[in-house]
Amino acid sequence: MRFNGTELYDEIRSKQAAATIRIINKFLTKYPKIKTRFQKGKSSYYRKRVPEDSKININTSIKKSFNNLRIGNNESWPSYFYLKKKKYIVKIFKADDRK
Repeated sequence: MRFNGTELYDEIRSKQAAATIRIINKFLTKYPKIKTRFQKGKSSYYRKRVPEDSKININTSIKKSFNNLRIGNNESWPSYFYLKKKKYIVKIFKADDRK
């Protein structure tokens, strides 16, 4: 999968779903004549995101916070920040996606 850095959460999930379906279809087409091979390179593991990962530092620029904003799920775990002991929720949409 390739991303250009402007995709929001729903677009990322859509690309992941399409890639998963392609992989499954390729597997089913070749099964049972599948040639296995060992993975090259070092394995990578990422921890599960937690609600605190969506917290935005209000002292940084929007540009620096953009990746955190774009990967947040607007419904389940939107980005947020605190100001004067009040929590504020920030949701992001592309202009052409808004109706």
